[in-house]
Amino acid sequence: MNELHENPLYLSGKRYADIMKTMWFSFLYSPVVPLGSIFSFIGLTFYYWVDKYNIVHKFTAKENISIDLTMKMIDLLDLIIIIHAVGDLFFKRQLYGTIDHADVWFLCISALFNLIMYFDI
Repeated sequence: MNELHENPLYLSGKRYADIMKTMWFSFLYSPVVPLGSIFSFIGLTFYYWVDKYNIVHKFTAKENISIDLTMKMIDLLDLIIIIHAVGDLFFKRQLYGTIDHADVWFLCISALFNLIMYFDI
């Protein structure tokens, strides 16, 4: 009887994956659809508040996420800079047929930033 009246499970790993997927896709396609970043921000804000309400009032949290998962998510957020640079370079090449030098520099700087962050230089 207790299981029937228990609130549904809260799967925090799935929630993290949804947030990461939204951020990666919005930053990849932001050179083509600039409003996508704004809509993504609004969507993630709603996602946060709905999740917060559900955690407090509706869900049963039977699992804890480890600090390793949280740190991995933070490390993967650094890749957004490279994803945006690659998207910018790729879509400008496809749409305009040229590669801008600023885009190449942006890609190099973002790759250098990620190397510095990865190796803690």
